[in-house]
Amino acid sequence: MSWERLADQARGALGECTTVTARVRVRAPERGVRGDAVESVLDVAYARPDLWRVDRDGEIALLRDGIRHLIRAESGALQRHRRDADWVPGDEIGGLGWGQRDLFRDPPAFESPVSGPVAVTVAGREAWEVRLAAPGRKPYVLSLAVDRDTGLVLRCAAEGTPYVTEVVDLVVNENLPADTFIWAGEVEDGRRAEPEESDAGDPLDELPLPRFWPAEPSWRAVRIDLSTGSFQARLGRGLGDAVVVRRPVNPVDEWELEGPPLRHEWVEGAWRWTLLVAEPLGEEDVARIRASIR
Repeated sequence: MSWERLADQARGALGECTTVTARVRVRAPERGVRGDAVESVLDVAYARPDLWRVDRDGEIALLRDGIRHLIRAESGALQRHRRDADWVPGDEIGGLGWGQRDLFRDPPAFESPVSGPVAVTVAGREAWEVRLAAPGRKPYVLSLAVDRDTGLVLRCAAEGTPYVTEVVDLVVNENLPADTFIWAGEVEDGRRAEPEESDAGDPLDELPLPRFWPAEPSWRAVRIDLSTGSFQARLGRGLGDAVVVRRPVNPVDEWELEGPPLRHEWVEGAWRWTLLVAEPLGEEDVARIRASIR
């Protein structure tokens, strides 16, 4: 196994997984505090680029639920922040680089091997370990272990420093509990936060809407509730009469749905989807609409 091939595998690893759950042990000095390193435990869950959850020592530290991006503030509150659609976690998962398309490429990155790859075992899984030379701005060699099966980075350690991140348990491509990416508790506004509810004009590109319709789809927001992840959108004028609604399976409040009389409903994970249409849709069209939601 060459380093070049291993690096390519690591860059594309997350895209090959339908789901990932991992327990990660991170050892590092506290930010802004001199002294010995402290250890924390992260529980990471991933289902797609807009569905992430990171618990730190048993408490939600970060949640990306399909619409909102929530971060645990120093005050202890979960705050809502705006993030780009292509955001991926960095320090939030100890610098493992999962999902980073420029991993080992973005200069001045660690990219030149000193030794390896050699076979090792991490979290009970076969892996390749490689040591990367320090770029000019870093005084240490970086030791990495990359999972043979998935290509996910399982361990990174800055040699000669207290910084170590290591996956101690990894599960891929298994169904996650329906409430994994649900938070129904209080949320505060953080920097660059969106309003709690809004009407037309919201960034629809961030909503998981159908991209297929028997005619070209063009959606406009009717209602978005960022506190729960619920939304309602209507097909653009001139292209038909349809409304799509996403609500939690067990909502804390009720919405009165306004739209055409015919209804298609389905449950996917923690969400109940409702499609209101004026004319009946065939099973094939409904299946294509469901498959196109992203």
